[in-house]
Amino acid sequence: MSSEPRYVFGPLDRRALLLGLRGSQVAVLGASLIVVLAVLARVPAPASLPVAFAVAAAAALVCFLPVADRTLDEWAPVTLRWARQRLSGAHRFQSDVPSRGHSSAGEATADLPPTLQGVEILAAEAALGGQIGVIADRRGDTYTALLAVAGEAFALRESSEKARLLAGWDSVLRSFGGEASPIERVQWLERTAPDDGDALGRDLRARIAVPLSSAMARSYLEVLDDAGPVSTQHDVLLAVQISPRRAGKLMRQPGLSKDEAACRILVDQLRRLEGQLLRADLHPVAGGLTPRMTARALRLAADPQARTGLAQRALHHPDAAGVDPANAWPLAAEATWRTYRTDSAVHATYWVAEWPRAIVGPDFLAPLLLATDATRTVSVTMEPIGTGKAIREVEHARTTDLAEAHLRESKGFLTSHRKSREHENTDRRAAQLQEGYADFRFSGYVTVTAASVAELDAACAEVVAAAQRSSLELRRMTGEQDLAFTYTLPLCRGLR
Repeated sequence: MSSEPRYVFGPLDRRALLLGLRGSQVAVLGASLIVVLAVLARVPAPASLPVAFAVAAAAALVCFLPVADRTLDEWAPVTLRWARQRLSGAHRFQSDVPSRGHSSAGEATADLPPTLQGVEILAAEAALGGQIGVIADRRGDTYTALLAVAGEAFALRESSEKARLLAGWDSVLRSFGGEASPIERVQWLERTAPDDGDALGRDLRARIAVPLSSAMARSYLEVLDDAGPVSTQHDVLLAVQISPRRAGKLMRQPGLSKDEAACRILVDQLRRLEGQLLRADLHPVAGGLTPRMTARALRLAADPQARTGLAQRALHHPDAAGVDPANAWPLAAEATWRTYRTDSAVHATYWVAEWPRAIVGPDFLAPLLLATDATRTVSVTMEPIGTGKAIREVEHARTTDLAEAHLRESKGFLTSHRKSREHENTDRRAAQLQEGYADFRFSGYVTVTAASVAELDAACAEVVAAAQRSSLELRRMTGEQDLAFTYTLPLCRGLR
């Protein structure tokens, strides 16, 4: 019998406020009822009847008419935000950094698009020397650091080996769920792009026995410069985020500012995480990313064509590897209804609306992660839920389910298949909590990137088809592409 673990995902939790209605639907229908009653009371019949009927019909259309997988009440906030952007010109961004010039002090300044305002990269002192890049989000009051993880041929492993690796990852996740943990969120990203042409260069730097400045080394480097990308490169990043709110007393460290205390906590958490990954036989690469490498990860998301140039510069000047933190951001950006353009690329971001409905194996994401040629980023952001809070949520969900089932039965409504799956998921979640599993809130996103809109359309079709083979349902985040793009940056965004 196979020892390969199997997994089941519950449906998206859409517990309603009343009889399957969302809060916005209840508000619209309630307001329309008040208007209808007022019309009937103030306008004599029969003139009041057409007006009352028109108001009721309009409310029903707003609440129940689906347009591109959403009802009109769901589209309202998206459309209003979009209209406000267009009227104010906020859908376009042009950085003024180039015209500022460089100061004699050598201090560069940054200019960020509206969706990234308040974000900056700090330098934290690592425990064993050197520096780690910390992304401070002033608006969200969070601090995030990145860890690069080496890939493994997971899909080719034996079932028992897959089970062992997954058990190791489970032990890592459990460590995040403690009530005293300062970790706010964890995010993993898997990004593909054409190989930067530096694979041979990295191998050379690791093995060369003569100085890079020697004639022999320089001659070989010239040969490598002429070699172009030949394959797809996969980058895997793990982002760890803390917040002062969750860290609580740990933030009160004598003699340290808020930033310094947060950076110290984050560096300590990153060191522990690295040890846990090693014990789980997962492979972090060279500790937390430095400020320049953190900036590189952000820069390449917006400007993927810079990858080869940055790799060549790092090959010839290892000390200049990465990007200055002030240059991590796009110089220009424009949001349209269905795309987001930054520097050398145009993007389309999708939300993973449905995870597999059937029981799946551990490598169910293989078609999406391994079988596409398109440039794309897959991101999953997870927020640990303390055991006490998780138990309270389960108890509340059970109470709500019972009350709604009783109300439906009394009104003669049948319980839908989706509702039954939600009830089963609640019971399964309760059982897992009793067994000691960590509880998480999570959401997944996929950003597809190309050089032009025509190329993007073809790449999107390829990625959506691969997602379907992975039993995922992707929904394009129309009207919110600029905001959605940040969900696949290593910022631990995408959850409210």
